[in-house]
Amino acid sequence: MAPPEWNFGHVAGTCDVSFIGTGDETRLVTCGADGAVHVRDPETADVEESFTDDHQDAVNVLAVAPDGKTFATGSDDNFVKLFSWGVSREFESNVVRFTQPVRALAYSADAALLAAGGEDSSVKVINASDKSVAHELPVRSKCVKSVAFDPRGEYLSAVDDAGALTVWALKAIAAADAAGADDDDDADASVEPGDVAMHATVAPVTEPDAPETNRASWRPDGAVLAVP
Repeated sequence: MAPPEWNFGHVAGTCDVSFIGTGDETRLVTCGADGAVHVRDPETADVEESFTDDHQDAVNVLAVAPDGKTFATGSDDNFVKLFSWGVSREFESNVVRFTQPVRALAYSADAALLAAGGEDSSVKVINASDKSVAHELPVRSKCVKSVAFDPRGEYLSAVDDAGALTVWALKAIAAADAAGADDDDDADASVEPGDVAMHATVAPVTEPDAPETNRASWRPDGAVLAVP
């Protein structure tokens, strides 16, 4: 197998990449430490669209909505911003602002919620329809490095720079069905929205501004959560 052909994306530093669109309309969207967001042809890596004036600092992370109609970015200027991708391909609006850089973004499977976290020691869960904050969830360390919704939309997980995994309930759930419930004592208490359903130290320690990211992944049926 021939080695991959590398193409210049962004200046050295934290960056992110994802696919957007389907079929012949599939494109790559990338962001990086130069503060730019580019949409590229996946075959040639040529830049077809650029959003270079919408962030004032390094863009650390992006998330594409499951329907492919929008994508969100998070950056060192403390903003989460929304971009449309369809008939109109442009900056749409600010979603939420933090007081510190944004390091993590994820959409729920139904695109109804967007989770964002970073160096504010909290995760904000945002309603995509009106950009209101549905939950603000505190973490125990300085920086959230990744977030992930379970496929059923019942939980949100985050991994921080101290290597800790935290899982919150987003819906009221009987404890017998809750993450980590495995004995009779758990059956007596339910979990309310915003409650911590699981907390464990399972990942390496990283610096808040390091390119390394600790990530958690849910199995497609939502029954198992894996952390590298």
